Amino acid sequence: MIRWIQLLMLACIGGLLGHWAGIPVGALLGALLFVAVYQVMTHKLPVIPANAKRAIQMLLGANIGLAFSSETVAVMKSIWLPALLIPLLQLSIGVIIGLILIRFLKIDIATAFCCSVPAGMSEIAFLAETYKASLPLVVTVHICRVFFLVFTIPFIIYLIL
Repeated sequence: MIRWIQLLMLACIGGLLGHWAGIPVGALLGALLFVAVYQVMTHKLPVIPANAKRAIQMLLGANIGLAFSSETVAVMKSIWLPALLIPLLQLSIGVIIGLILIRFLKIDIATAFCCSVPAGMSEIAFLAETYKASLPLVVTVHICRVFFLVFTIPFIIYLIL
């Protein structure tokens, strides 16, 4: 029970600090950083059971679903073509990168594609687990991607504006 309390405390403290620091997606990154550092140093935190992970997925799905409204549907009517083409282009580039990873780094297909496709951190972690990809490798690549984007996009926007 103490290990579960530690896990929740680390996630909450890290998440709150990341949020209060004003870091984009700071709650996620702060919780991730605090839990990861503690786990690397101690290896004492519990593994979240599969049923609890499914419940978390449901809550994330519900949260995303709540973002939809009649306004969302109206906007989709006017941007349906770019909304379809952008992910297709991103996925195509991801597949090419995945094939390069398979060829040159000799990693398995699931890991290569989970590393190379654009997705949210929690979504890609769930996919990696589902398809038996190397979770440490996939999460590391996506953490690097998120940090890179979080710190470069504001600079790019500043340069353009």
